[in-house]
Amino acid sequence: MSFAFDHPEYLWLLLFAGPIIYLGMRSLRAMNKSRRWCAIGLRLLVLVLVVLMLAGFQTVRKNDVMTVIAVLDQSESVRKFAKPPAALGGKKHDRGYTVEQWQERLVRAVSEDRRPDDLLSVISYADRPIVRALPSKDPVFGEAIQIDTGSGTDTAAAIRTAIAQARSDSSAKILLCSDLNDIDSEEVLAAARDAAVAGIPISVAPVPYSIKNEVIVKAVHVPMDAREGQSVRVRVELEATDPTRGELFLMYDDQVVPVGDGKPGLDVNERDWVVNQSEEGRGQRQFVALKRMDVPLGHTGVNHFKAVFTADYDDAVDRVTANNEAESFTIVRGQGKVLFVDGLGGESGMVLPRTLMSHGIDLEVIIPSQLPGSVRRLQKYDAVIFQSVPVEYVSASQQRALATYVHDMGGGFAMIGGRGSFGAGGWTNSVIDKTILPVACQIPTQTLMPSGALVLVIDHSGSMASPVIGSRYNQQVLANEAAILAMKTLYPQDLVGVVVFDDYAKWAWDIQMNSDTQKLAKRVRAISPGGGTNIFAGLETAHKKLAPLRMQDAAIKHIILLTDGNSQEGKYVQLIGNMMKSGITLSTVGIGDARQFGLLQRLANMGGGQYHDVKDPNDLPQVFIKEAQTIRKNLIKEVGFAPVLRDADSPLITGFSASPELRGYVLTGEKQDPRIFVPLVAAEGEPLLAHMQTGLGRSVAFTSDATNRWAVDWLAWGGYEDFWVRLVRYIARPSQNRMNQVMASVEGEHVRLRLDAGQVKANGRRSEASFQNDMIVEGAMLQPDGSVQRIRLDQVGPGMYETDVPAEQVGNYIIELQMTDKNGSTQRASTGATRLPGEELRRFKTNLPLAEQVALITGGDIINPADEKPESMFTENRPETYTLRSVWRYLLIVLLIAFFMDVANRRIAWDPDEMAHWYRKRKAAKAARAKRATEQTISSLKNRRDKASEGMQADDDELAKAALTVEAMYQQRKANTLAERRKRLTKSRTSKRKFEANETQSASKDFVATMGGAQIEENKPIVQNAKSETQAEMDSDDMTSRLLSAKKKAQQRLDDIGNDKE
Repeated sequence: MSFAFDHPEYLWLLLFAGPIIYLGMRSLRAMNKSRRWCAIGLRLLVLVLVVLMLAGFQTVRKNDVMTVIAVLDQSESVRKFAKPPAALGGKKHDRGYTVEQWQERLVRAVSEDRRPDDLLSVISYADRPIVRALPSKDPVFGEAIQIDTGSGTDTAAAIRTAIAQARSDSSAKILLCSDLNDIDSEEVLAAARDAAVAGIPISVAPVPYSIKNEVIVKAVHVPMDAREGQSVRVRVELEATDPTRGELFLMYDDQVVPVGDGKPGLDVNERDWVVNQSEEGRGQRQFVALKRMDVPLGHTGVNHFKAVFTADYDDAVDRVTANNEAESFTIVRGQGKVLFVDGLGGESGMVLPRTLMSHGIDLEVIIPSQLPGSVRRLQKYDAVIFQSVPVEYVSASQQRALATYVHDMGGGFAMIGGRGSFGAGGWTNSVIDKTILPVACQIPTQTLMPSGALVLVIDHSGSMASPVIGSRYNQQVLANEAAILAMKTLYPQDLVGVVVFDDYAKWAWDIQMNSDTQKLAKRVRAISPGGGTNIFAGLETAHKKLAPLRMQDAAIKHIILLTDGNSQEGKYVQLIGNMMKSGITLSTVGIGDARQFGLLQRLANMGGGQYHDVKDPNDLPQVFIKEAQTIRKNLIKEVGFAPVLRDADSPLITGFSASPELRGYVLTGEKQDPRIFVPLVAAEGEPLLAHMQTGLGRSVAFTSDATNRWAVDWLAWGGYEDFWVRLVRYIARPSQNRMNQVMASVEGEHVRLRLDAGQVKANGRRSEASFQNDMIVEGAMLQPDGSVQRIRLDQVGPGMYETDVPAEQVGNYIIELQMTDKNGSTQRASTGATRLPGEELRRFKTNLPLAEQVALITGGDIINPADEKPESMFTENRPETYTLRSVWRYLLIVLLIAFFMDVANRRIAWDPDEMAHWYRKRKAAKAARAKRATEQTISSLKNRRDKASEGMQADDDELAKAALTVEAMYQQRKANTLAERRKRLTKSRTSKRKFEANETQSASKDFVATMGGAQIEENKPIVQNAKSETQAEMDSDDMTSRLLSAKKKAQQRLDDIGNDKE
């Protein structure tokens, strides 16, 4: 282990050690010598620790372990076009030998001869990387090698994931097995540079391609800009592996462009293909074809083109269809077109359109049902005008598209009054009302008292449980939701109620003010089907509550009946007559196959309402909303009044003179928004003309009309035409500024947007450059799916503004920019870019140049996929890496300890002699305590030994007694044996000399002995004395030996008992 420093220049600070010693010797004279040198030493230690921390002191350890991270490309292009070589165990005609198996065998081959501690990791990737095996000594390949199903290739993200997998305590290498046909090659090179900085070489194994029978629509070439009214030449470029016959279709704004002979497409024959000379000699031959067509441009703005190729044969000729189409667009400069949506119809509806067209405004007039439903289709218009268009004709999705078109894409919008406009047309609480209208469709409470009463009579019989085709709901659920939508179009001061009926009728929501819409919606959603059908009971229940209401309570009283089946009989004529007397109108809605057309039609006719025959239950919301507008008729105020000028600064009324009277208008409310201008109001202060800037676009509201109903006197007024022409040009998008260059390009999954706001002007012989700096450049990008993404460009240089916007979808991206300078003036610019479908499937070979660059940048190698035994990555060129470990945390801990010790040394007056004396005293006391403890221990041991000895002595005595008893018995037994032997010997001798006289023995004794007479005590000594002297000594020695042995055994038994107790 060695050491290193991040900033060794800080080591020069150690030179301060000299001044610290000098100053310490002078300033610490009051201390004794020991304290003084201790203080100086601690300060030097603090200095050293601080310097080491500033210098970045680190420990350095060489890594002996190496990690190889295998990064395996399993994108769609590899799965479809790659052909694994026959090496590494694959057979030439082995159809089951997949590219995944080849990748697994390649990883095993390059990881042979690895050391026991070396690690291997596996990452698979397509559009995103997935770690299949973390660095380990024996990864499981069965779980590691799996096919990702995502489309696209993100090699850069996979490389960065591999870098993150590298461990700090080992060296690392990356094996990249890929075709490197990424969309953004620059991002791959950036990731390779990251690997080079980390010291990780990347060895690339290019995936070999083998493509046959494939056709690609490479590009659609059209001019980026064009003038209005001209035709553009569309060129479609095709590429193929073999000459292929087929048909090429060109679509302009989603409509197929017919060719000259009336056919829908252009024929592509074998003779149209030529060899691609740029690819000649580079392996597989490629063919190209170019088809041309002139297309007249139909409108200003964005014109979309799309080319689609279809082969004549089956899928074997053209295996991949994702690359058989391409898109492009042209932006047409010129006078913008205005879309006029007329809800009046007839001659009255054409009064204003004719006036505008007479002043050169390009106008397209449509009915409400023809309104475009997407932002893309609205983009070709500079403005959209609604004239008396009820909300029932504009779906929620169309409203959202229109709001996005105005707010985000910079379009204009105007709503002109009439019986179908604003609150009278049901626009209250709609998307348009909440987002882009400069007036409120809902009237303030103090302006309008409860003005209407609406009761919904809803059938909830068992037949309402019938499912609705194309929906996962039944008829009852759709009816409930339609009722809720209708209630939301009413005002809080309106009266609402809900009656439900089957065999009988009851109130689901008693009639009351529409102030708690959430609770009402919850109650209505709880209505469930079940039972029979009794229409009469439902109508009668509603009539009983509505009839007593006075005019001041509800100026308009209306009933909406919804049913789907045959009803029981009832006195309908009498009931409807009573309803008419009470001022109650009735409309009917019939759904389902069993509905009674005749009865429902007659009820509506007698009740003064309308009958709606609904064949598709999905249309119920529009029907209910339309009928709910019945009680909004009093929002229309038909009375003559003179417009009142409130705000003369509005650009819409510049030079505005006194105008004639208007004969009516729709009541609206003012929105509290500082962006809104209200230059004209009615006699009682209600808004007449209002406008505002909403996002990038503008919107205007005129609550009276422009026809011969309310504006009869205006038609003869000289300012009529000027007023409306100025209004339309105000809301229309401004014209393009051609001096500013806007460029957009697709780079990977981003659109790079760049604005050049610099100009070069000739001033005599000199040219002067001017730059528009400090502008606010913002806008929106319309994505292929119709969604909009807000964007803002940042200034990166003089007159230069840039940004990157994510672009993950395939198709055309349309960008609208608005530039606002420091003076507040605005300019507009449009551009776009196209991301082609199946981009990674538009190449017929592996990107070898990119593979070589990656290997060169990182110091890796190119692995030939055809090698039967590639070099092991664990043995060849093992990189030497070192692990640096910062120790500043430990140094900080020591620094704090040293600092507090220095403080303690200066604050506490300690004497080394006193400390030594105290130490010796403590040591002596400790020794004395130890000695006393030793003596006590010895005394205790002695006592225990004495007690043990006494016990052993008693045991010895017992043992001795026992031994003597045994010995006595043995001696007695031995004496008896000797006496017996002596007796037999004496008997034998007596038998030989019984008749011989013995001088030494008396006759009586001999006789007794010979005859075996009883022995007397006096005979014992004779027996003992009969032993020889030698035999007596031997018996004495044997007795002593036995006693000693018994004593030794007794002593050993006592020792064993003592050990067990301890």
